[in-house]
Amino acid sequence: MQNQIVRDNYTFQNFIYELVSLIRELNKEQRDAKNEDWNTMIKRLIEKPDVQTEIALPIYGVLLDSPFIELGDFKIYKQEALKDKYSKSSNPVNTAIDSDYYLAQTVTAKSLDKCREDAEKNFFRFENVANFITAGFHKTYKISLFNNWFFSQVNHLTFTENQILGGGKTLHRFDPVKIETPYFSDKVNGYGEVWRLITSKRNDLQNKILESIEWSGKASVETDDNKAFLLYMIAIEAILNYSHPNSLYTPITNSLADSVAFLLGKDKESRIKYATSVTNLYGKRSGIVHGSKGQISDLDLHTAFVYSHHIVKKILFEEPYKSFETKERVCKYLIKEKKYEMGEK
Repeated sequence: MQNQIVRDNYTFQNFIYELVSLIRELNKEQRDAKNEDWNTMIKRLIEKPDVQTEIALPIYGVLLDSPFIELGDFKIYKQEALKDKYSKSSNPVNTAIDSDYYLAQTVTAKSLDKCREDAEKNFFRFENVANFITAGFHKTYKISLFNNWFFSQVNHLTFTENQILGGGKTLHRFDPVKIETPYFSDKVNGYGEVWRLITSKRNDLQNKILESIEWSGKASVETDDNKAFLLYMIAIEAILNYSHPNSLYTPITNSLADSVAFLLGKDKESRIKYATSVTNLYGKRSGIVHGSKGQISDLDLHTAFVYSHHIVKKILFEEPYKSFETKERVCKYLIKEKKYEMGEK
């Protein structure tokens, strides 16, 4: 319990620093360490006062009318609001603000370094979740925390007998997202609760849901179709790929196809279509991984995109799935209880 408190409140570097300090003290006293020394150090770390700080970094690809909005435990500030906020500080820092918007989170730990570490980890997840929520098949939008590069372009030179001509072509361009709509923040009909998955204490199923969302979010802004397809398939596997530990003979493709079919299908005919489709997609996935197949079709990519999103939404928002606590429980329900409930043999 004490060790967990230390891990939750200090970085590894913080702990090493304290440990080195203890060793130096022991060297000065020319004695070996005792259990009491260790316990005293741990006690001192635990009893240090909490540090609470708000950490912010630039966010690109969003539009906002209000000074700020809240999304779970995060805030997005307009540049003016952030300037006003920190101009009130008794020790203002002259920091160049190079973005119109900033993403911020208030973090509590016992060291400032740990606050920064936790916030940075959550910011990475925020970006993936944001891109999952804003995703469209045509990759119109992109939210980024680490650069403001929103288009890909190829430039070329044409050499003729008398001159050199320049030219180029924009391959892809992303538009900013109006993130102030209820779609992003509404807790009933929107994604208001999804943001809390990033910072809340999660059960096994919620961990898998967040993992799937992140893979799908990465896929939604990946301009290479083959890579995007693989990421969507990983997102599906993350939440529905399950093999019973005592089963040695059920291929992963069969169990995954069955799980998707019984989750999304409404009748026998639609379930057969889903199972056939997933089997086909998994074959394409294996072909890419093993280098035996070429470019993924638009239909394959669109199907993987739709499945990855529908699966997450179904498990996240609908009963009985949202009441389950483990991925195993969801998969067992789909391939056993629901199968027989629907009269499948």
